[in-house]
Amino acid sequence: MKIIVIRHAKTVYNENGIINGQQDDNLSPEGLLELPGLVEKLNGYNFTALYSSPLQRAVETAKPIAKNKNLDLIIDPRLIEVNFGSFTSKNWDSMKSVFGMKSTALLDSYNYDLRPYGGESSEEVRKRIEDFLNYLKEQGGQPVAVSHAGIIRWFYYLCIGQKISSPPNASVHLLDF
Repeated sequence: MKIIVIRHAKTVYNENGIINGQQDDNLSPEGLLELPGLVEKLNGYNFTALYSSPLQRAVETAKPIAKNKNLDLIIDPRLIEVNFGSFTSKNWDSMKSVFGMKSTALLDSYNYDLRPYGGESSEEVRKRIEDFLNYLKEQGGQPVAVSHAGIIRWFYYLCIGQKISSPPNASVHLLDF
């Protein structure tokens, strides 16, 4: 089965180097301009279900896709971004003093534990994405999921065993699982 995974369009936090995590953040003016191109990229694909993280930036990205494909938008909390706990809304570099690396590098390691800071561990994130993928297998069809950089890393790893760095905003990824 194939899945299309999309990273939300650019946000105000993305442009300012701030950790979004599970904090709601609106699309930036540049992010809003990315939406028509994203919809156009998906015109060649036929899919049967459209899922989104509950965070506003993902929903804002998914709505024009849903409208273009005439599909209901299904909100799934398993697609929410990694919980960074007390690092949320801080600069990407804020994690260096604790982990020796900024937030993007920590996610690239696929080995983190943010529970002592009110967040979640890489194992917890892996399990929820694995659960979502198993659910999709049961559903069948051609699904699309709009999510976040920290989550798309896990889609790659669980679907094809590849570790990736942060995918660009408004990017489309076709994976086999």
